Parts: sequence; C-alpha cells; structure tokens
Amino acid sequence: MGCAMISDKQEKDNARKKSQTTRRLLVFLPLLLLVFGLVIYSYYNFPFTSGVIASMTDGDTDLCVVQVFKGYEPYQVCFLVRKAGSGWREYYLAHQDSRWRSCRIAVDSSRQVATVYRGDLEVQQFDLQPEVKQVSGWHKGDFYLDGNLSQEAVVEALKEHYCKL
Repeated sequence: MGCAMISDKQEKDNARKKSQTTRRLLVFLPLLLLVFGLVIYSYYNFPFTSGVIASMTDGDTDLCVVQVFKGYEPYQVCFLVRKAGSGWREYYLAHQDSRWRSCRIAVDSSRQVATVYRGDLEVQQFDLQPEVKQVSGWHKGDFYLDGNLSQEAVVEALKEHYCKL
C-alpha cells in the first residue's frame, strides 16, 4: 500500500509539472510570435525613414521616386514629375508596401517614356509628352505641389499629406 501511495503522489507531481509547463508555453509562445513579427517587420522596413529613392533630369523635366514612411502600413511610394514652368505632379506607385531598397528611373528619349523599376522589376511606365500619363499600372489620384519646391521639400509635403490620411 505504501508503494501505491508513492506512485500516486508521483503521478500527481508529474501532472502538476506538466500543467505548469503547458501554462508557461501558453504564455511564452504568443510573446515569441510577437517578437518574431517585430523582427520580420523591422527587417523589411528599417530604417523607417522617408526620402527620394531615385531621381533624374531629362531635358527640362525633373523626375523622382519618393517613399513616405507611414508607420504600421508602412510605406507609400509615388513618382513625381516637374516640367519646366509647372508644378510637381504625383503619380501612385504603391501603398502598404515594404521599403524599396533599390529603385531607378529609365527614360527612353525617342519615345518620351519614363519607366520606374524596383530592383530589376518594371513597376510602371509614364508617357512624358505632352502631359504625363500612366502607360501601365493602377492609378490612385493625383497630388499637385508647387514647382518651386526642392525634392526634399516635396518629401516633407508628401509626409504631411499621406500621414493625415
């Protein structure tokens, strides 16, 4: 009988230990998932800043690609064009996107078409004559800015505009 009592006591201790382990896992696992999610978010979006990521001038036309950090969304990306004597005109490229680490603009002067690339992937084309028009891609409205603004001032104006939305 003494032997049976010991094994009953051991079974109860083992059950209690298993229960404690399960509770610890139930507390620790969501915390681990949260940390993992923050690490992944940071990896794809660091350093959490807004700025001009590509720019060029073609004759009398200034072209640039700007990404605006919006926090949890995290980035809004747009293409801006300024022809001589006019203001900056904004065209949609992406929203709720990760940071664009590699971006470039290529202009085919003979066709007057600007192409925006993210890495090696063509994102969108724009017909530069006489008025800029999107050749491909989805469009989400225009935003016009004063033509006297520098590219850095354009970034600040877009941050103010997009972060209000």
